[in-house]
Amino acid sequence: DYLSVSDGRSKAIYDESGEVVIKGRYEKIDFVNDTLIRVQVKGKKGLMNREGKWILNPVFDTIDEKDGLVLTLIKGKIGCYDPSINELIETGYDERLTRFGENYLAKKNGKFGVINFESEPVISFNYDQITHWNDSSLLVKKGPDYSVINRQEEPVTEPLESLRLILKNDQQSIYRFIKDGKYGLVSNQYGTLLSSEYS
Repeated sequence: DYLSVSDGRSKAIYDESGEVVIKGRYEKIDFVNDTLIRVQVKGKKGLMNREGKWILNPVFDTIDEKDGLVLTLIKGKIGCYDPSINELIETGYDERLTRFGENYLAKKNGKFGVINFESEPVISFNYDQITHWNDSSLLVKKGPDYSVINRQEEPVTEPLESLRLILKNDQQSIYRFIKDGKYGLVSNQYGTLLSSEYS
């Protein structure tokens, strides 16, 4: 438990034993999560740890946390700080980044891609949607069509129309798809279950 105290000019946070965690002439200080403290200086936000050491200097318009990643925003562009590896991913993305295995799903210039913590593309920014398919493949949407691709972005299936999840359990997910106006079924673990020949 922590106590936030303000005297109008400076602000402080005290821990449960009455020790000062952070004190200074800050406009605002509050916890983002159990270990990280958001600090505002001259209208800009930064991040400190509970020992009062700066993790991110106060240069950001917004800082908040969701699902273990800290969003950073500068002039409408989004980046993030990953506390689990103590790395800052540069701002420059359209939406909040999310974990994608060891990497991050990101959106840039209206398209989705996957980047590593050094902001290098692992999967190019060419897709309207990207989700995990199985351990070795991804399900991507490009225009009206869906495809399953491997990590080298090579197609594993032919393009599929109107993909719809109809069953999900511990073993597999089964989707109904349309190809050339006919229906079929495909599994993320076992491939095509029914070829597209049903009305």
